[in-house]
Amino acid sequence: MVKNKILSRLILSYNRRRKEIVSFLKKTKLFPRSLIVILHDPYGPLLTNKKIEAVVVGPRVDELVLKNLKGKIKIVKCKIIKSSDERYLSSTRIRKGEVSREGFLYLDQKGPFFLPLKLRERLGRPLGKISTRQTIPLFGRKTIISVGDASTRFLNKNKVKIDLAIVDLKIQRKKVI
Repeated sequence: MVKNKILSRLILSYNRRRKEIVSFLKKTKLFPRSLIVILHDPYGPLLTNKKIEAVVVGPRVDELVLKNLKGKIKIVKCKIIKSSDERYLSSTRIRKGEVSREGFLYLDQKGPFFLPLKLRERLGRPLGKISTRQTIPLFGRKTIISVGDASTRFLNKNKVKIDLAIVDLKIQRKKVI
């Protein structure tokens, strides 16, 4: 289930996540009556384990899941937590680097953004090899940062989704627009 999520490679390992959950449950004195299982489907043991009293779901849970659980187990809906920009706080937004786990925005993403002069100088020099049509499929679904107008133009032309592009509207110091 984790493999299909956005930026799945950034998701903490099961052992690390389990350790954090156990720590939280112990602090809140809920651990003795808790059951932690690995989910291989949306229901886990909810439909088969008669010892489970309730399930806590967020407001955006799949309606089909709710329909299948209704009457079989107590469903507790929790409020959704909003981040400092009043949008929903989600693990996807955290992995994308938009917000911290506490819900604080890392930066105002409305832009425009300006690079410090020292960074402009460094980014003005080549950082690596320019990709070719043959290397594009090797990108997989990694975070892709394009530095420079020529690189950005090349990636856009080849329909590669860029997560961040740093451009100055010049190619070889000549204005492109």
